[in-house]
Amino acid sequence: MNNLKYLKLQRKFKFLFDSISYLEDFLIKNKIKDRINFDKKCIFVTGMPRSGTTILTHIISNFDEVGSYNYSDLPFIKTPFLWSKINKLYYYGNKQIERVHGDGLQLKLSSPDAFEELIWSENIKDYKDGNFSKLLNHDYKNDKLEFELMRAINKILILKKKKVYLSKGNYNLFRINYLRKIFKNSYFLICLRNPLNVIKSSIKVHKRFLEYDYKDNDFTDEMSELCHFEFGKNRISPFKDNKEHNELKYYQNQWIKTHQLILEKYLNLENVILINYDELIIDPVKSISLISKKINEKYSESLNDIVNIISNNNTKPTKIDDGIVKNIYSQLLEHCIN
Repeated sequence: MNNLKYLKLQRKFKFLFDSISYLEDFLIKNKIKDRINFDKKCIFVTGMPRSGTTILTHIISNFDEVGSYNYSDLPFIKTPFLWSKINKLYYYGNKQIERVHGDGLQLKLSSPDAFEELIWSENIKDYKDGNFSKLLNHDYKNDKLEFELMRAINKILILKKKKVYLSKGNYNLFRINYLRKIFKNSYFLICLRNPLNVIKSSIKVHKRFLEYDYKDNDFTDEMSELCHFEFGKNRISPFKDNKEHNELKYYQNQWIKTHQLILEKYLNLENVILINYDELIIDPVKSISLISKKINEKYSESLNDIVNIISNNNTKPTKIDDGIVKNIYSQLLEHCIN
């Protein structure tokens, strides 16, 4: 589906679509009574791109009480209730597609993704100029952003008839301390994957996105509208000092800086959970069971289908030669629950 024109339409007529969104709140009785004591349980899945966050998010989305934004909520994510009444016509005949990343992962209309990132983009100053990856700590304050996030989360939970909100966002890695302040009843699952596999996969996807841009003039614009700056023509480094032009060194630098951040800022925080993606692939049943106990959520029998998909996509970890990378990775692995 061509969502680009509708995404641009909403940005152009922001006031109109915001007004409709607030009307929708009234219709479904979505009211945030006390922002300070907002008690909805949230699970944030994050990590470096290509570290396994998408597969882990698909797993968590099958837990019994969990709800999230789905692909069927595109392109009108601000009005998911009203859009749900007609989106079947819009998506008629589109049952399943393969992700543009070329990793074989099939997406359904019910598949989860990080569409609340559009809320961040509207409420962080100079977001697309690099502030999408600005490190936000406890002292950061943004009343409008906090309210809009809470409003959207509550709306999705009402619509999906669930109790626990699930978010998948790579950029949330830079916001964990801030999110912990806003959403006190929250868990943060950080994916770790063999560094060389992450780096090689990142290079492959970056080249693939460049090829898509060459074939489709709208591809990069749509990625930008959806706030994806990891790969392709509109790639922006989350670390402004990463000026490396060699692709291998570019993503190696990004891996080091990303995981140094995890090592230095997040290891000892309550409810921050490190997941070894490679172990998840090798023994998904064991890993999922450990995650379930850690976040105190039950998963449904339908998860067996995803377990089979995971088992069929087993990629052997690659030997690490770089000393800095190996040292950081070894330290982080010691803190993984699986």
